[in-house]
Amino acid sequence: MLPKNFYELLPFIYSLVGMLSLLLVETPLALIFSLMLIMAGLVLVAMRFYHRHRS
Repeated sequence: MLPKNFYELLPFIYSLVGMLSLLLVETPLALIFSLMLIMAGLVLVAMRFYHRHRS
């Protein structure tokens, strides 16, 4: 099991790695995977927010 602090940071780490690779790598395939990492981070944040704030 992952430590809670690390678990909470994972979506932001995914997005940060995606943004860094988007800036540093120029091949088309790498750009696609960079965008996928960014999207995965955003989806995780949205899902966690939705499930934590449901009434």
